[in-house]
Parts: sequence; structure tokens; C-alpha cells
Amino acid sequence: MRFDLLMIAIGLLLLVAMTFTLLFGREYSRHGYGAILSNSREGPSITA
Repeated sequence: MRFDLLMIAIGLLLLVAMTFTLLFGREYSRHGYGAILSNSREGPSITA
């Protein structure tokens, strides 16, 4: 019975995380989907 409640809680946390990612992921992401690149250089770049 406790395992079922744990699975439900983990599922709800995952649902909240996915919702926040879809809502705010584009605004706060550096290299995610929809990110606007501020420096448009040609070729690959390596950043540490």
C-alpha cells in the first residue's frame, strides 16, 4: 500500500515538472528548444 502512494507521488511530481518545463523551459533555457542564440557565429564553438 505504501508503494502505491509513493508511485502516485512520484507521478504527480513528474507531471508538475513536465508542465513547468513546457511553460517556462523556453524562457530560462540556454540550449533547449526555442532558445534564441545571442551570438551567431559560423562553425562549432566549445564553451567550458
